[in-house]
Amino acid sequence: MYEIYPELTDFSYEQFQIVESVIYKIEIEEKQAGYHLLKYIGFEPTLLQQVKMPPKYDNENERLENLNKILITQRSAVDDLEEMKKDSIVHT
Repeated sequence: MYEIYPELTDFSYEQFQIVESVIYKIEIEEKQAGYHLLKYIGFEPTLLQQVKMPPKYDNENERLENLNKILITQRSAVDDLEEMKKDSIVHT
């Protein structure tokens, strides 16, 4: 599973559930454990609220696939923001 979904290598089984529960919540709060897990690996949890989430499936493999897709999308958004910050610092 980790070979197919490299974004998931940061989490153990229990942490998958914690992160997934935070991602699918309507409001993400700093006091939630999943918020801090996402921050720890370089994600901005508040940006996830702006993303349309795929449906949450009962099948564990489909849930892991969804989680990976969400994290990949988020990772590229964070990377783009970082690149824009670097460019603006260089040009000023």
